[in-house]
Amino acid sequence: MELAIPISITTDTLTNEMQNHFHETTCSYLPRHLIPIGNVFLSITFISVFLLLPLIEIVIGVVFIDDCSLNIYIPIYLVFAGFISLICLVFIIIGVIN
Repeated sequence: MELAIPISITTDTLTNEMQNHFHETTCSYLPRHLIPIGNVFLSITFISVFLLLPLIEIVIGVVFIDDCSLNIYIPIYLVFAGFISLICLVFIIIGVIN
């Protein structure tokens, strides 16, 4: 499908049309009154998963801090990477809120 764009169209008009098309097609499987609930559920799910993964790294690293026969630095790496990930996620969440 090819769109014919008139020369007189501005970028603002094109941006508004694209945003309208995006809002019409993104959550078409949900009724209009449930779209905010779906967005909140999706946000909570993503935040939970992205906060849970660093916590799992930290727990696995702490539990196996002395038991790794392959390399003694793997549990230390897991703990360090988990803390750095949590710090980054906190800064991202604070940035989104502000």
